Amino acid sequence: MNWKKLCCAATIASGVASAQIWEFGVVGGLGYAPNLSVRQASATASAGLGHGAAVGVYGGEDTYRHFGGEVRYLYSFGNLEASSNGASVRFGRRTHTIAGDILIYPRPTESRVRPFLALGGGVEILDGTGRESAAQPLGQFVALTHTRETLAVGDVGAGFKIALSEHLRLRIEAHDYAGPSPKKVIAPAPGASIGSFMNEIVGTISLAFAWSGRIEAR
Repeated sequence: MNWKKLCCAATIASGVASAQIWEFGVVGGLGYAPNLSVRQASATASAGLGHGAAVGVYGGEDTYRHFGGEVRYLYSFGNLEASSNGASVRFGRRTHTIAGDILIYPRPTESRVRPFLALGGGVEILDGTGRESAAQPLGQFVALTHTRETLAVGDVGAGFKIALSEHLRLRIEAHDYAGPSPKKVIAPAPGASIGSFMNEIVGTISLAFAWSGRIEAR
């Protein structure tokens, strides 16, 4: 190997300006969380976040042809739910999710359609917003409470971006936010046990404004 040529090439490459694409978008979609299993002696029930609408914003950049990064905020709202043997109860809830992701693109920045994989994590703040009652149905399994709980979540997502024009992007994707199950907002009754792992799958459509700059490597 000619080390002089290799060092020369690296020096030239370090002086080349690299394109940097910035992006800011608004998000809308729907979320679904599989129910958790609740056990009390020999009886079982299910409880969880249920379905919910989601809105939010994100901002990020693609500094490299096949890699980028972003921060995303989602606000979702719906009902906590519990059910067993035909009995059920619902309780209002809202969720704030803040996550940072690394985006991996198989196609370079100049492609009109760019599939991507997102990997990252963040926090989810879950608020119970319903009215508590001592006579809440299924209280022998869980209590759906008017409290707040902050949970760490991992984030895995996939989707694609479509360049509608020089500055306008359409984006369709789905993310799975996974982490420990809530124990305050969905509080197991004494002697009851609840699944320890929860995931929420959110599918969204985004419309984004994109602009470019340049970074001069020195």
